[in-house]
Amino acid sequence: MKAFFAFDRALDASRAEQLRGRWDGADRTSSGFCDDATWAALQMRGPEGIVAWVHSEMEGADAVVVLVGAETSFYGHVKAAIERGVDEGLGLVGVRIHQIPDAAGMRGVPGPDPLFGLHDRVTTHDWMPGFSDRFLTDWIYLAARQAGRL
Repeated sequence: MKAFFAFDRALDASRAEQLRGRWDGADRTSSGFCDDATWAALQMRGPEGIVAWVHSEMEGADAVVVLVGAETSFYGHVKAAIERGVDEGLGLVGVRIHQIPDAAGMRGVPGPDPLFGLHDRVTTHDWMPGFSDRFLTDWIYLAARQAGRL
């Protein structure tokens, strides 16, 4: 199963990488990640270039995982991933990540949920360090299953 991760690269990249490490496995892959140089090159292409990259990264995905941080809902590439996920009938799940320490050991602040009110099969979960580790896979699989992707 493939999950596309949508997140705020400026504030939440290190938090996202932590969750990616908990998701990727023998039968699970992720997309939506790139190094800083690639992201800088994408930004030079403008919003349309970033959205084109998002759409290409979403090919073959079964679910969109929106990592909700302080400013996630303000980014066009996150909105584009959500819209594409809805249009293609992918599973959609949110994970509030502000409690995960970033690379400097700092926790974030909660932000608005871009999935709020989308439809009744979308759930956003609060990540609780030391507790939620065992549930990430279940959350993603459940979203894909509810969308009929599995």
